[in-house]
Amino acid sequence: MKSFLLPALALGLSHLATATNISLPLYVRPSVEYNDNASNWQSLLSTIRSHRNVLFDVIINDDSGPGTTPDDVNFAAGVGLLNAEPNARTLGYVHTGYGNISQDVVVANVTRWAAWKAVLPQNVETYFGLANASVIVFEGTWATYQGANPIRDNIPAGRAAQSSILVHTFDGTLAQLEAELGKMSAAGVGFTWFAQRVNDPNVFSNYTTPPANAENQASILSGLAA
Repeated sequence: MKSFLLPALALGLSHLATATNISLPLYVRPSVEYNDNASNWQSLLSTIRSHRNVLFDVIINDDSGPGTTPDDVNFAAGVGLLNAEPNARTLGYVHTGYGNISQDVVVANVTRWAAWKAVLPQNVETYFGLANASVIVFEGTWATYQGANPIRDNIPAGRAAQSSILVHTFDGTLAQLEAELGKMSAAGVGFTWFAQRVNDPNVFSNYTTPPANAENQASILSGLAA
């Protein structure tokens, strides 16, 4: 992902019931038409509301980071809707280029995310101390994931709950998805996301195509906690 995840928009959630929750890179613009109440995100909002015992960390990416302006009406509406849900929090994506982006540029992008508080009522500074940090211990393709064992090899002892595993270009079956989510839940991995393979260079451009869609993953994780 080559990123820093800044909890700049909404935090302060209570602990939820599932061992493993969802960390969803929402690299989809919120609206089809100007000011249409974030129509592209409505399906995700429905899933969030249907699975209250699953926490959704929703990673917002305007333009490889916060974009050039904090007053985008469509993003303001969409992020506001997400922040209104008690089991969702939004995090801002900051591009770091695997450490090759200069510190000044990274800090500038973090500062631009902070400017979004002028659009929404959240107090950014208040939330920095409340964030429960999650570290991405694996991000790669489904094929790479199948040949690896990130739960065993990538997670330091006692840090499973603070770990996140992101798998993209998933083209497996629903049964395979259920099995892998079951392993993560049993190991207490904090967050995960399987991105369905789609015909788009943006591997996180779709969250609605099954089997690895948001509804299926939330339903599986919710059931594991029952």
